[in-house]
Amino acid sequence: MTDLNDSGLLDFSEMKFVTAGPGARSGIQKCFADRGSYSEADITRWMTEHQYEEFSRRGIEFQTLWGRPLQLIDCQNLFCEVDKYARVHHPDVSGLSSRVRIKQEYRHNAATLEYWLPPKWALNDRIAAWRQSHLAKIELAPAAIRATEGV
Repeated sequence: MTDLNDSGLLDFSEMKFVTAGPGARSGIQKCFADRGSYSEADITRWMTEHQYEEFSRRGIEFQTLWGRPLQLIDCQNLFCEVDKYARVHHPDVSGLSSRVRIKQEYRHNAATLEYWLPPKWALNDRIAAWRQSHLAKIELAPAAIRATEGV
C-alpha cells in the first residue's frame, strides 16, 4: 500500500488526519486498559502532541529522524508495532483480536539500502550529505590507524 501524501501528488499536513488500522487499534487496547471516551485518533493525537514532554518526563533521549518529530502516522504505526511485539513477548495481554502469530519475522539482509524519504520532509539531501561525511571518516580511519602504528 502507498501513502499518496508521500508522493509529489498531494501535500497535506501529516498532523491533520489519522485513522488507526486494526493493529494500531489492538496496540492502543494493550496500552490503555480504560481509555474513557477517547477515540483511537484522540489517543494518537495526544501522544503525538505531547511526545517531547513525555520523553523528558521518562528520561528518554529520543533520536529523531534528522530533527523530524513523530507525526500522527508515525504514532499510529508505533501502536501497531506494540501490538506485534506484545503478541510475542506478552501473549497474556489481550488486544482487540485473538491474533497470536506474527505474519513475517525479521530476516537480516546484508545488501546496502538506498533510503528515499518523501521530498516534503526535506531530508534526502541532508541524509546524503551525512552519508558522504560519514563514509569519508570511515575511509580516513585506516590511514590514521596505520600512521599511529609505528608510534
